[in-house]
Amino acid sequence: MYSIWSAAYHEYELNSYNCYLSETLWRRINNEQISNRMFAKINKGDRFWICAVGAPIDSPFPEESVFVPHWMLEQIDTEGLGELLEIDWMPGEAFDETTKVVL
Repeated sequence: MYSIWSAAYHEYELNSYNCYLSETLWRRINNEQISNRMFAKINKGDRFWICAVGAPIDSPFPEESVFVPHWMLEQIDTEGLGELLEIDWMPGEAFDETTKVVL
């Protein structure tokens, strides 16, 4: 389970197309699944949302925190105040060849 936070809570302005992780979490995920591009599949109930993972960031928040763009928080129906949700980490290679991922 990961804490979902609004990107607005980070001290720097973050790109609105990506989810962001601490460097420690980012390295752990990338060590587990070697890929040029990682994606977060955020699960809530029987629904899910996929967001590209951006470059690692410095964060005073706990390691298991994920900063999510505002538009995605609305879709997930959360305020981004640390709600615990399940996230599956997917390498770009997990997508079918016919799937086009547009960022």
